[in-house]
This record gives sequence, C-alpha cells and structure tokens, in this order.
Amino acid sequence: MFPSSTRYCRPISIEFVRETADTTRHEYNRMITEISQLHPFVVNAGSIQLSITFELIMTMADGKTTNTTSAQRCYFCSSTSAEFNNIDKMLEKPFNKDFLDLGLSSLHCWIISFECFLHIAYRLGFCKWTKTGYINQFNSTKQRIQKEFFAKLGLHVDKPRTGFGNSNNGNTARRFFSNAEVSSEITEDFEHC
Repeated sequence: MFPSSTRYCRPISIEFVRETADTTRHEYNRMITEISQLHPFVVNAGSIQLSITFELIMTMADGKTTNTTSAQRCYFCSSTSAEFNNIDKMLEKPFNKDFLDLGLSSLHCWIISFECFLHIAYRLGFCKWTKTGYINQFNSTKQRIQKEFFAKLGLHVDKPRTGFGNSNNGNTARRFFSNAEVSSEITEDFEHC
C-alpha cells in the first residue's frame, strides 16, 4: 500500500551528525553487519518446532552507500547519462551486481518522474531537449510554471535550496501527482510539438 514509506518504519538510531557519504556508508555497513549476525528464531509449539530465518535487504539505503563519486553516475556501471546512448560501450562496461539489493525506492521514482514532467514542460514551446538558441523561451516558461505552482498549490518547484540541492523533494512530488488536474493545466503549453 505504501512501499518505502517511513510511516511504517521505526527509527533504529538517532544521531545529531551531518549526513555525508562517509556517515551514510558507516551506518549502512553497521546495519549489514547486524543483519549478518541474526540467528534463526525458534518456537516450540507442543511437538512442533518452528524455525524462522531472516533475509533482510537494504532497499531504502541511500545511493551514498555505493562509493559512487557522483550522483550523476549510475551506481551499477559508473556511466554518465551522456554515455547511455552508446549501446556498444555500455555492453562492455563491468556491472556491479552488489548494488541490485538497493532496489528502486518509490520515493525516488516520484521525484524523478515529477522532475521529468517539469523539464519536458519547460521545453514544449521549442520541442528540443537542448535549450541552445531557446534559452529566453526556456527561462520564461520555467518562471511561468514556477509562479503558477506557487500561486495555485503553494509549491516551490525547481528552486535552489542552500546546502540541500533544490526544492524538488518527495512531498513536492506527491502534491504534484495528487493534484494531477492542476499540475496538468500548469505544465501544458498551447504550442504542442
């Protein structure tokens, strides 16, 4: 019903430390060690003995656990988005299967899909992914969309936040999709491709 929801998780520890790649990896490794030390849970019910084993997978772990040098790189093959179009080169790259357990968080799917719709909407007027030659049109459409989202839904979209990346977070993405009609009206451009 609510996959990857922190609503149904309990805190394992609370620390007042800055979240860095090192602190995240340290916590991840600590949890992996604890998981590896789990023993089966044995229950005796009369003449029946039940043994329950545990297989825990860290599917909500942050990408910082992967030792990838940049968030712009795939943590399975260390490729950048520019390399994805060269299929032959991609097939030759080594694939790190160790990170398959991380899965794909539904929270990140919400955010990435939301950002994809925004970036397409900014470009609907000229129908090209590269904004070279269309920078003024791109910027004016982006500003219009940002103003309308704030006016109609109280959302700050694609705004930089000092020390935190930008305003496109899980809550913003959820409100974008839960108000699909309004979001559609705001991102629509009358000059279709």
